[in-house]
Amino acid sequence: MGSPRGYLGWIAVLSVLAVSAVAVAGVIHVPADQPTIQAGVDAADVGDTVLVATGTYTGPGNRGVVIGFATVRLMSEEGSSATVIDCEGAGRAIYVAAGHDTTTAISGFTFRGGFHSYGGGAIYVDDSDPLIADCVFNDNHGGRGGAVRCETWGSPVIRACVFEGNDAVQGGAIGADYWASPRIKRCSFTSNTCTHEGGAVYADSPGYGAGIGDCVFVGNSSGSDGGAVYVDSHVTSPTGQGSAPPRLSTRDGINITGTEFLGNVADRFGGAVGIQVGIGPLSVGIVDCLFEENEASTGGAIDAGGETLIILRSDFARNSADHGGAVALGDNSYITIAECTLAHNASTAGAVIEGGRWDLAVHNCIIAYTTEGSAIDCSALDLDLEHCVLFENAGGDSLCGQSASNLVVDPLFCGAAVDDFTLCADSPCLPENNEWSELVGAHGEGCGSCAVVVERSSWGALKAGFR
Repeated sequence: MGSPRGYLGWIAVLSVLAVSAVAVAGVIHVPADQPTIQAGVDAADVGDTVLVATGTYTGPGNRGVVIGFATVRLMSEEGSSATVIDCEGAGRAIYVAAGHDTTTAISGFTFRGGFHSYGGGAIYVDDSDPLIADCVFNDNHGGRGGAVRCETWGSPVIRACVFEGNDAVQGGAIGADYWASPRIKRCSFTSNTCTHEGGAVYADSPGYGAGIGDCVFVGNSSGSDGGAVYVDSHVTSPTGQGSAPPRLSTRDGINITGTEFLGNVADRFGGAVGIQVGIGPLSVGIVDCLFEENEASTGGAIDAGGETLIILRSDFARNSADHGGAVALGDNSYITIAECTLAHNASTAGAVIEGGRWDLAVHNCIIAYTTEGSAIDCSALDLDLEHCVLFENAGGDSLCGQSASNLVVDPLFCGAAVDDFTLCADSPCLPENNEWSELVGAHGEGCGSCAVVVERSSWGALKAGFR
């Protein structure tokens, strides 16, 4: 066995080598050290930073940039407002080759004027997981994904970016397919458009881990389905057998959390979100979201067909459609809507929640003040309506024969006229004021006691009055 002094010597040598390895990572300045962005990337070693000075970068070498096998951080010195990559309609800005993780980063740029017929007018990500952060994408165009396209199992993190005025055939801002799993966080999408599906985001067979969180979608539009977001499962595996590759979970899907959808429009289905199953199973979760003033022919806020969908703790206000003013459901769907508030929605030819042959559970929801149409379509094959409150819906407050565990009574919002759906202290939707001891709707107490519309002599008497 060696002496302790010998071991300490080896530790000292290894420490020096580790420090030296860290020190190897360098910074390449563009244009001070290299004349173009591509030249800077080509000169970089693994772990280097390519730091781009303030200015607008155009022409060969500043568009069509390829980030190959070396892990690099491509960053601007002064941020997106001061550093622009303008492709002038002559091609895309950046191609990220396969094999990268989030140590490869692209941050602090404005991308504009990018174009590629395949998609990814600004950035194309091929089976890679880079970080794309603090960027602005404006006036980019593509086949699928006007600004960014990712595919073939890639899982990029797209964080704190702005997408405005981009357009595509599918996915006006972002297109993802072949089990790509983009994680889109704290981004804003405004006035992006597409001719087919997904005014802002199109995701075809998203793999495990795909998600949209804490984002805002405003005024996006689709010439077909999904004014803001469209999700489907239409691609087959690389072998053409329709099954996902082994690296993925058994279900494709996406989670949308903490996100606002405001004033998005689809010509056909899903003013904000359109979901459609093609080949394989699809699971979608929508949690803590706001849907306001979205429009479509069917499904003013959400249209869903043939999948498992869970909607929790979300608000639906002033959405409109011919059918399904808030939510429209297709055949063979399995839907749970729980702890949601739906108010001031309109369905000119049907109900706020409407669909075909489906299994639907609506639990602990408030449906109130519908301006056109009834509250809920009672024709579901298996409808489970439980612990809900309906009130003053223009087309009626039918409880679909399930009055024993539901109420038709004023929910007592703090400010329904201004879309403040928090609850008065004496609201029957608060757990302390109902026999279920459960919260009904998406919000808790937000103000003091309001005028009591119905005498609350007993909970049983209150229910009996509305049977």
